Amino acid sequence: MKRNGYIRYELEDYVKLEEMIVEKIKKLIWSYDFIYIYGAGFIGKNVLVFLRRHGGLDKYVSGFLVSDKKNNPKKICNIDVLDITDVNRNNAGIILALGVEHHKFILQKLKDIHDGIVSFDAYEYGHMYWCNHQLLPQCIDKYKNFFAQRSYMDDAIHKWKNILIVCMDRIGDVIINIPFIRELRYNVGAKTRIDIVAQPSSAQFMKLCPYINNVIVCDKKEYAGVDTEDSIIRSKCFADKYLRSIKYEVVFLTGWHNIDIEGLFLAVFSNAGLRIGFSEHNMLHKEFCNRGYDYFLSMPIKSKTIMHDVERALSIITTLGGNVKSKKLEIWTRDEDKKFANQFFEENHLEKYSVIAVVAHALDGARMWDWKKYAELIRRLNEKYDNLFFVLLGGTEARSVCDKITDMVNCNNLLNICGATSLCEVTEILRRCRLYIGADTGLKHIAAAVGLSTVEIICHAQEGDPLEYSSPDRYRAWGNKSFVVRPKKALPGCGATCYKRRAHCINQISVSDVLAAVDEGLIKN
Repeated sequence: MKRNGYIRYELEDYVKLEEMIVEKIKKLIWSYDFIYIYGAGFIGKNVLVFLRRHGGLDKYVSGFLVSDKKNNPKKICNIDVLDITDVNRNNAGIILALGVEHHKFILQKLKDIHDGIVSFDAYEYGHMYWCNHQLLPQCIDKYKNFFAQRSYMDDAIHKWKNILIVCMDRIGDVIINIPFIRELRYNVGAKTRIDIVAQPSSAQFMKLCPYINNVIVCDKKEYAGVDTEDSIIRSKCFADKYLRSIKYEVVFLTGWHNIDIEGLFLAVFSNAGLRIGFSEHNMLHKEFCNRGYDYFLSMPIKSKTIMHDVERALSIITTLGGNVKSKKLEIWTRDEDKKFANQFFEENHLEKYSVIAVVAHALDGARMWDWKKYAELIRRLNEKYDNLFFVLLGGTEARSVCDKITDMVNCNNLLNICGATSLCEVTEILRRCRLYIGADTGLKHIAAAVGLSTVEIICHAQEGDPLEYSSPDRYRAWGNKSFVVRPKKALPGCGATCYKRRAHCINQISVSDVLAAVDEGLIKN
């Protein structure tokens, strides 16, 4: 079905899909004496739940297969976890249940070890299907009254009076969306109400944003460890309490990458007639992880062009017929934050130095450059320049790493204030620095918002996919002088980006590589 030029998926499509999958698995069960699920992770467990829900088909599963038994439990739901090499190849059917990062590698391994027998590949039906198959069709049918009204909503941007933005992302993604929020305000006018749903970490910034009427705080930690049905129920309760009474006409989901189910259903249960977001079909990874999400959007926007996420979010406005006057980032703080930063610089006599902000910690392990290399970098910069002062920034989780750097460098022109400041206070400290050096984190985007030049040390290889989440084509520091240091090639086991949860591809970057970028940043700044 098409409406306003956008392809729509109907409930019947997902009913047929589920019926087809059940029939395929039944044929698999009748064709083999032994049935195994390869993958003991989230998708594998949800495949088992799917089988159990359809006539108790899980009783035919002989075991879960893994490549390394040491890092997996002995049993899952009383079903043995087995090493792939221990399985009898004769008359065994395999259900492959893996995420996108391991799928290609394991598929080839099975072809080598198991004579090519992969009887059913869950990957073909998408991560979203296996993680959220309870929605299809039961939950969709249960909540169909929330979808029925979407065809009656006027999508003329200048007519909206109540707008909701759901942005439950990390702080860096929220900063990137500020130009979209500002330009949306300019297009709808001062009388229109614009509210935003945000996490506690970013709420302190958004409460100071002059373009937002109300910040509604929703903590994603409350969704941790719950299954899909519970997540939907929590979203509905939250929307009933904080959102539905406002009678929003339109809700925006600005994330181009994967959409979290809690954010999606907050949009659904907000009762807004028009739900606008980026289509699941914009990239392979999203098509895999978010398959089925387009059903819940009344206007899924297709956008496959390589561009920065600032520009992509702004493209929503132009798609709706609006105008974009400026693409610059903004950020706001309070007078007490400015006072704190001034006092910090005065007490430590930093006015006479070129202050360098160093961020050595990242929440994603793949983005963390070796702390010893940070220490070596600071030591070599001290040898080369006379007038530098280094401030280590980050949250409480960064304290231990930065303590190690401080101890190893052991100099008088280095301060570690990780965990000792709020984000707004850190923002004002960054505003007074000369250069940012460090990881791809939210602080990098804050540095960009205050006009600070950045030297980014990232894990995404030069030959990687420019559309991947960690790509500088999408996430480099926006609107300032950005110097990106990254590996030339991905290490074995990675490809489009670094898939590891620990430092891996980023370890190829040498201290000399970063030092060259810092030299350039200091000279051009």
